[in-house]
Amino acid sequence: MIPYRLVLFDIDGTLISLPGKAAEVVQEAIYSVLGSSFHLPYQSFSGRTDWEIFRDTVSHYGENPENHPGWSSFCDVYSNLFMQSVNSDHLIVHPGGFELLESLEDDGNFMVGLLTGNIREMATFKLSLAGLADFFEFGAFGDDHWIRENLGPLAKKRAEMISGETFTGSEIWVVGDSPRDVQTAKFIEANCIGVTNGKHSAEELRHAGSPFVVRHLNEVAPVLLNSR
Repeated sequence: MIPYRLVLFDIDGTLISLPGKAAEVVQEAIYSVLGSSFHLPYQSFSGRTDWEIFRDTVSHYGENPENHPGWSSFCDVYSNLFMQSVNSDHLIVHPGGFELLESLEDDGNFMVGLLTGNIREMATFKLSLAGLADFFEFGAFGDDHWIRENLGPLAKKRAEMISGETFTGSEIWVVGDSPRDVQTAKFIEANCIGVTNGKHSAEELRHAGSPFVVRHLNEVAPVLLNSR
């Protein structure tokens, strides 16, 4: 049966978390590519794409981020540093994620993809460490576009190319932990389920406009299954 619901998952703060480690590696990659005088302009990366983080950093120091020559090098250096320094011990795999993805796969009426600010290589690596990579065959990533909201239409288009189906907004669900995930869902007129696994509270997610807010991933499946 062709899936008639498309579910797009954020990664960081939703399926997994890497407390402190990700910021450390991003900063090291920035130093390596741009120089030791380039410091990240903010502490929280929540909801931001990797490309946006890079652009904001070079802009903060007066450089033009458009077609910046350091972007490609940053992707390579960041991925290599991350894979060398991060292992499963650094990872928090949020409870219920595997069971949720397995239940959607077993149901047969859902197509599952990624909608993440991570560059593609990083997304695959993190999910592999978490034992979740096999559930995802497509997505939109932080090296596809620097604006988070613009990843939504791209993920939708890729799902439609793979499935041969056309998904309307009401048939699309975004599962994420940040207000930016909620905004991205709104941009494609999709439903959203906010999960308080990450740094944002239920109040923040509701204020951003998420109609569904749950505490844990094991509360997501009932919402999706009841939407059929």
